[in-house]
Amino acid sequence: MVVVVYSFCCCCCRTLCKAIITNPAFPKGYNNLACGLVLIGLSTQPPTMQYVQQGLQAAEQAITLQPGVPLYWRNAAVLLGLAGDTERALHAWSRFRELDPVTAASEEVGGTIPRDCTWEFYFR
Repeated sequence: MVVVVYSFCCCCCRTLCKAIITNPAFPKGYNNLACGLVLIGLSTQPPTMQYVQQGLQAAEQAITLQPGVPLYWRNAAVLLGLAGDTERALHAWSRFRELDPVTAASEEVGGTIPRDCTWEFYFR
């Protein structure tokens, strides 16, 4: 199962990198790339911190391009938490809660920040 997820994420990350090269103002691409890179980085033994850092930078770029999109803050919180940066994860979650209090409240039922990314898909 891990190999399948790893292969899927690698393929997705290559495709997302190409999309971002074509359109560098593509926050959905950065958001998804962030999720893929951090998951790839953390799925290897030992973890590949270069991928984790690149993923966190991609999350930051998505937020920079569209700071009012709650999903980008949510995923940043998840990824920062997975990467072990609790303080920044809590800050990002707080911003998510400000932007989308209803969804944040429903996800906080478990008492912790979720540990899964929400991926975005674009259809024409």
